[in-house]
Amino acid sequence: MKYMETSVSRVSSRLGSVSRQWLARSVLFSLLSWLGGPTQAAAQSLSKGRGELRVMTYNVNEGTDFLQIQAATDLNSFLVAVGQTITQVRETNPPARMRAVARQIIDADPTLVSLEELDEWYTAPFSPSTGTCGTPTLEFGMLQELQDALAAQGAHYALAEEAQQYAFPPIPGFIPPSTFLCVSLVNHVAILARTDLEPERFQWSNPQSAQYATALQFPSPIGLLPLPRAWVHRDASGIFGSGHS
Repeated sequence: MKYMETSVSRVSSRLGSVSRQWLARSVLFSLLSWLGGPTQAAAQSLSKGRGELRVMTYNVNEGTDFLQIQAATDLNSFLVAVGQTITQVRETNPPARMRAVARQIIDADPTLVSLEELDEWYTAPFSPSTGTCGTPTLEFGMLQELQDALAAQGAHYALAEEAQQYAFPPIPGFIPPSTFLCVSLVNHVAILARTDLEPERFQWSNPQSAQYATALQFPSPIGLLPLPRAWVHRDASGIFGSGHS
């Protein structure tokens, strides 16, 4: 325990003297992510509608609400919070959740699917003595996992457009009793479109995406931190007419 406390203190000291500005710009970009839970189960009755264009929106949830990081008051507690965050994400089992989301999409049978909080989570070894991160490894890629699950379950969807919302590079963290690691994250929004419909029934074009000009701000012990947000768009046409998504 004494070694752990000394190592954490050494890492936090290094972060405080070298990386404070870097942290302010990148570490907590995700802290103002909307904290709503997953969409309710597909067991609920689905709208049958009367039109030919069926659109679905789904927040797949990135696996954490970042509550531990929001509660961190100093760099020591911040290191532990990073470790708690990736532990929480692992416990949510993103691949299994994406398979469940795929089943709900198939049940709803939408022509277009708008998706939020499609995260890529990376981890890497961290050396407390040198204060450096190793080569990142992708642990979870939710968009690819969802696309693979849809294909495995017989659905036909292609990525129509995607955009990065926010990202932060490898950040040191600590998982008691002795695991040091670095965690990084890239957050996306995306639109999936059906590919098994005849062109006269459905086709899409003009994909667009961008970040909003105005960024939210998150107050933290190291200052206000920006949280970029993004939008995605495409035009749709077919026997239902034309529209936008």
